[in-house]
Amino acid sequence: MKTIPKLMLLAALVLLCPAAASANALPVFCVTAFASRVPVTNLSNEQIEEFHIVDEYLMDELSEANIALIDVSLDTTRARIDEQMTQMELGTFPPEIECLHPDYVIYGYLTNLGVALSMRPGSSAQVVRADLSARVIETATGKQVFTATGTGESAAKSYSAGIGGMKLLRFGTKEFTEECLHEALLKATHQIAEKLKKKL
Repeated sequence: MKTIPKLMLLAALVLLCPAAASANALPVFCVTAFASRVPVTNLSNEQIEEFHIVDEYLMDELSEANIALIDVSLDTTRARIDEQMTQMELGTFPPEIECLHPDYVIYGYLTNLGVALSMRPGSSAQVVRADLSARVIETATGKQVFTATGTGESAAKSYSAGIGGMKLLRFGTKEFTEECLHEALLKATHQIAEKLKKKL
């Protein structure tokens, strides 16, 4: 007869374990490709296209957060990005995201990317500036639960043509490296990631 309470206890544990596992499961965040909403820029289309590295930067920045991440940015064509954004702004989700069953979706926009001349006493430098905006949507409700913005700047130095191993981008009569452009984007992404991690 003493074995009956033990069996009952074991059965209760079996029933409770799935619930406990579910309670301890990490929230799943799906990161989509960012879209460009830059109205006016003094950079070329080729240079603007460099901003798509933001998706990879954001995944790296959030990898240490206590969440599960799904990256769908590489699976999305550029033509499809705008369609996805329109759907999500209306509170619905594209089938390629919905089938993954994420708890939240992170998407966003590049709102500014350009080069400006920074004047300081005794010196001047061209500065690459990038502005990003990110949004977090809860899939269960389709509601926006959080937004974050980030700004990054990187001073563009003048380089002589023919430097090995560097991709040079031109603005006016000056040249700057692709790494300079990426640094501004990375700083903007880092700001957004830090704000997101405080809310997670």
